[in-house]
Amino acid sequence: MAELQSDPEWVEQERQRREKHKASVDRLQQEMAPEKGPLMADLAEAGFHIESVWDFVNTSDSYPEAIPVLLKHLPLMTHPVLRQGIGRALAVAEAQGLAGPALLAELRREHDAETRWVFANTLTIVADRKDAEQLRAMLDDPRYEDVRERLHQALKNVS
Repeated sequence: MAELQSDPEWVEQERQRREKHKASVDRLQQEMAPEKGPLMADLAEAGFHIESVWDFVNTSDSYPEAIPVLLKHLPLMTHPVLRQGIGRALAVAEAQGLAGPALLAELRREHDAETRWVFANTLTIVADRKDAEQLRAMLDDPRYEDVRERLHQALKNVS
């Protein structure tokens, strides 16, 4: 590493990479701000002073009081990073029996492949028996071929 840091060309390339990365992060934050602001305000009102919904994903702490806030905001979000963050934050035992209907509804309207997978994967944790009929219907629907394996697992988990 010391050898690289003594190479002026490498140092300049590294500086440019970091600038480019920072500009990309700043642009992403700017894009998400209109949706993220109200979400963070509602979470703060519920007692969660976090910087990002992804803070829930990266913690082992329990946050049952945040689940209703996340469910309220999920259908309001359009940015994939926020939708995926909420989807992943809902992948906890505290959301079982609560988040299934919302995730099923959002999966029906979602077109982004990665976000669809997140929602279907979260259903493997939070779906319960009342979601079984909708899961079966989706398994038989070719529009959900891309997430069929996750939906099948969710149905298996509730049966």
